Amino acid sequence: MPTIGLKLYLDNLHNEELFESAIKALREGEFDYLEAYVRPGALQGFPQLRLNALMPFIRVVHAPHIGDDFDPARRYNWKANLDRLNDSFSLADICDSDTIIIHPGLNHGPNALDANIEFLHVLNDPRIAIENVPASSGRSANHLGNTPDSISRFLECLDIGFCFDFSHAVVAGLETHQNPHHHLAEFMALQPRMYHLCDGLMGTARDLHWHLGQGDFPLPTFLDVVGDDRVSLETGISVPRPCLIEQRNDAHRARQLASAQNAQ
Repeated sequence: MPTIGLKLYLDNLHNEELFESAIKALREGEFDYLEAYVRPGALQGFPQLRLNALMPFIRVVHAPHIGDDFDPARRYNWKANLDRLNDSFSLADICDSDTIIIHPGLNHGPNALDANIEFLHVLNDPRIAIENVPASSGRSANHLGNTPDSISRFLECLDIGFCFDFSHAVVAGLETHQNPHHHLAEFMALQPRMYHLCDGLMGTARDLHWHLGQGDFPLPTFLDVVGDDRVSLETGISVPRPCLIEQRNDAHRARQLASAQNAQ
């Protein structure tokens, strides 16, 4: 049975109703852990009592990505990038989290991948898990880490793990004119440490973040790949409703699908 995580932005947990719903769902076992996305500065002014309550559950920290101007492939920007990671690593230290997810940077030229690897080598932290990403996003049309070969380079050169995002792999496969099923299989062979899951459309090159059952992703197959490992649900494209009803339903559906798959 997969270990199912709730993913939330830490700064959204200033909302009292969302915080109370998240703590209740975690304490009652609807989710097994919390993956906290940490924007730069998110720890400043975060209520200590809330942080104390969340600490036992934050097993995974997600560092800022290009949407928060973090691009580890730019050598001249290393100091700013390190500064943007301060809160992520501080939270991981405080909570004794064992995984810090980092997105690759942008492809600025032939040395970009080497620069990105060098940046992560400087961090020298085995808690890091590199995440595969689509080839494009709203900020750029040229991401590193959108192919199995590029993720493999990170893993060969560094003592880090791999966070496999199923939706990102489907999108990247379509963007680069690969068969998305073959693209998925090549990523799966890289022995991910953990996973990200949502629903979407196998023929659409958009990371839709749909709730489970809304699209046509082969979710039972994906959950069979996850096995007993961690999988954070990335369902819902906007800030979740404070009651978290959709996310809680997704967790229930994921367990149902995994259980049915195991029974076959």
